[in-house]
Amino acid sequence: MASTLLLHLAVIKKSLSDAVRWKLIPYSPADSVRPVKRKEPKKINFNMLDIINFLRKMKDTKYYRPAIIAIGMGLRLGEVLGLFWDDINIEERQLVVNRTIQSVGGKIIFVPPKSRSSKRILVIPKFVVSELTKQKKEQAQNKLLLGAAYKENNLVFSKNNGEPYNPDSFSSEFIYHARKHNLTDFSFHSLRHINLTLLVDKDVNFKKIAEWAGHTDTGMLDSVYAHVDLEMKKKIAELIDSFFSQLISR
Repeated sequence: MASTLLLHLAVIKKSLSDAVRWKLIPYSPADSVRPVKRKEPKKINFNMLDIINFLRKMKDTKYYRPAIIAIGMGLRLGEVLGLFWDDINIEERQLVVNRTIQSVGGKIIFVPPKSRSSKRILVIPKFVVSELTKQKKEQAQNKLLLGAAYKENNLVFSKNNGEPYNPDSFSSEFIYHARKHNLTDFSFHSLRHINLTLLVDKDVNFKKIAEWAGHTDTGMLDSVYAHVDLEMKKKIAELIDSFFSQLISR
C-alpha cells in the first residue's frame, strides 16, 4: 500500500538524516529515493435512481440481501458473506464484523479482519433489519425442507444447502448482472462506496466514517476527533436509514 511505503520511507529518511547530523555517514542515500505517489481513488459516479432500480430488479435473487447490507452498512463483500448469525443481534440492531471470507486456491476459508480497525461493532439501519429478519425466516424454512441434506454453517448468507458462497464467483456474477442492467464499471464494492459517499455528503466527519468503514488509513484526519461510540453509530444508522428506506421499499 502506498501509504505504508510512504510511512516507512519517512522513518528511514529521518534515521539517515540523524546519522548525517551526528556525522556517522557523509550523506543520506535516502535523499535520492523518489517518494511513492498515492494512488488517486477512482471516482465512481452513478445515478442513484439507476442503482435503486437495479436492486429492485434483483429482489428475488441471492444478490439482493447481501447488496442491501453492503449499501446500508458499507461492508465489504468478504465481510458480508462471512457473517454468522452469532454476529447479529436483530433485537438490539447490532452487527459485529468478526471475520472475512476468502477463496484461496479454490478453497473457501474464514480469516480475521485484515486489521484491528476492521473488526468493529455497527448499528444496523432499520431497513436492513427488515431484510435480515426475512432472511432468517426463509433460511429456517429451507433447513426444514432439506433436512439432513442441509449443511449447518450458521452463515447468514449461503447456498441453499448451507454451504458458503465463493466470494470471487459471487463478485463476478454480480458484475455480470449489473452490466446486463446497463451499469458498467459497477461492482459489489461500489455499494460500499455509495454508503461511505453518502456519509461524506451528509457531513459526517472523516474520522467517524473511517471507524464505521473499518479503515486503517485515515489520511489527513483530525486527530482530535473522539472515538465513535454507540450513540454516534446509532445516528449514522438513522441517517442511512432515512435516505434508503423509502427508496428501497417503493
